Amino acid sequence: MIHRYVPLNSPEHIRILVLEPSLGHDAPLCFSFQQADLEALQGEYDAISYTWGEPKLIFPLYNDDGWQVFVTENLDRALRRFRHKLDKRWLWADAVCINQSDNKEKGTQIPLMARIFRGARRVLAWLGPGGGENERGMRLMDRLSRRPSRMIQSQLHLAKNAENTLEMEDESNAHAIGQFLSMPWFNRLWIIQECVFNNDLTLICGASEMSLSRFLAAIERCKSDGLWGALSSNSLSAIVKLAKLWKLHSMAEHVSTETSTAEILEMVNNSWLYDCSDDRDRIYALYSMATNIAPLALADTFHRQDVVLMDVDYSLDVLETYRTFA
Repeated sequence: MIHRYVPLNSPEHIRILVLEPSLGHDAPLCFSFQQADLEALQGEYDAISYTWGEPKLIFPLYNDDGWQVFVTENLDRALRRFRHKLDKRWLWADAVCINQSDNKEKGTQIPLMARIFRGARRVLAWLGPGGGENERGMRLMDRLSRRPSRMIQSQLHLAKNAENTLEMEDESNAHAIGQFLSMPWFNRLWIIQECVFNNDLTLICGASEMSLSRFLAAIERCKSDGLWGALSSNSLSAIVKLAKLWKLHSMAEHVSTETSTAEILEMVNNSWLYDCSDDRDRIYALYSMATNIAPLALADTFHRQDVVLMDVDYSLDVLETYRTFA
């Protein structure tokens, strides 16, 4: 039986997915919901950033009241990776914690997403099950982030060894990094707000993990050591991903400051490189980050002429959404 969502108590409430423990990786995924005011849940849960992948909702989660929620294969894999063996785990994942069949609820929950990711204990960025070249590429990036720059190596006369060198000219290494950076997660429009608001984000690919700070350090090492050319000769798409992620990082620093003046139109224009399956999300995925867009209910509180007053409303089609935005 399909799960019947109990309505949220207020627009400030969210649901937390309480995942039951299991010693077996293939054991059924069992869960319950914990509903509370968002402010009361600060630091009590981990938020999952992921791609929906193949949109078939055929993988069941079993609720403790006997109902089921069906999710995509990619989220099923993520939950199995994050499930503890002995303890319950509190998680937030949009596909489960927001009633996807209720446009009204989506309209109140999506504007909260910046606060949801900010309030998480940490963000778990699930890139995929790994096990191939993409996971090896992540491990290579992690090594690269820990390596002294070539300038420092030269000044300190460090010996070339496995710990402080990484031959990017090696075609297999460049290919692996290119495969890693070509994973769908790096293209998602939604990752902008999911990466911006929480300083503790971990990239997870199969059994491998890497902090966002180390990942950005690896990108900087590519830049400072002149390794861009070696990568681009083997994987042009990898360079595109690196450039996009640097732009993302700059945007993150910009909108995270208290004096941020990021405007919705500017952000929409700057995010065209990112993918989203629903063109309405070109606006909605950035809604909670911009300073000049607000729900219609707050119209009387704004005196600026440049404020866009619109609700997150999935009952409107793409054309109606953009007419409202304009």
